[in-house]
Amino acid sequence: MKKEKNMWLGITGIIVSLLGLVVSFFHISYYSGLILIGIGLIFSIIGVVLNWHRRGWLAIIGLVVSLGMINSALVIHSLGGLNNYIESGDSNYDHPSYDDDDDEDYDDETTAADLKQVKVGDEVTIDGVQLKINSVQDTDNDYLAINVTMKNNTKHTVDFDYNDFEVAATDDDDVMSGIYNSLAQDDLGEDKFNYVDLDDVSSGQSDDGDLLFDKKDGNAKYLVFSMDGTRKVAMKLY
Repeated sequence: MKKEKNMWLGITGIIVSLLGLVVSFFHISYYSGLILIGIGLIFSIIGVVLNWHRRGWLAIIGLVVSLGMINSALVIHSLGGLNNYIESGDSNYDHPSYDDDDDEDYDDETTAADLKQVKVGDEVTIDGVQLKINSVQDTDNDYLAINVTMKNNTKHTVDFDYNDFEVAATDDDDVMSGIYNSLAQDDLGEDKFNYVDLDDVSSGQSDDGDLLFDKKDGNAKYLVFSMDGTRKVAMKLY
């Protein structure tokens, strides 16, 4: 077997490639590391060419190491970029937080007597939202089923919420009771009523169904509708 010529080429290729990988760990020196690995690859290729018929194992090992270092450097760079993207996205995300002042949105002292009043069957439009109580029905287990229709006549989507509806016992009642359809479903069953699923309503679309009020919470004289935490209209139930 012929002795390998210029063994230093393979050794240099291995050392320079390893050094390039170490340098590439630091993002500011990534391209410098890649250049060093490239130089190591060149040394290894020259060693392989010069020892083509001599089985220059050091040069071949240097070539394999250099190619491996290039792949490793690319992976390191890709993972670093992915991590930066994730951190950037996380920093731009507006994390929801609870603020005690949020309670003020529903701390409205307006009474039914202060509001515009309509009766069952009347249509009323508030800021582009059309409301109507279709019927009021007493149910088993002391619940009151209030069938309502809500139509979005605005040019944008409206997000309805159970906090938008309250029940007032009297004309001068400023502390009102809430609507809890989920509790009524547990007590009365899911199929007994057409429980309204308050959610986003697109422009020009409508939603209708039953709002269930537990009369054990008090008397029920008005269904009061709010927008953005402000009471807007009182709809007589009887």
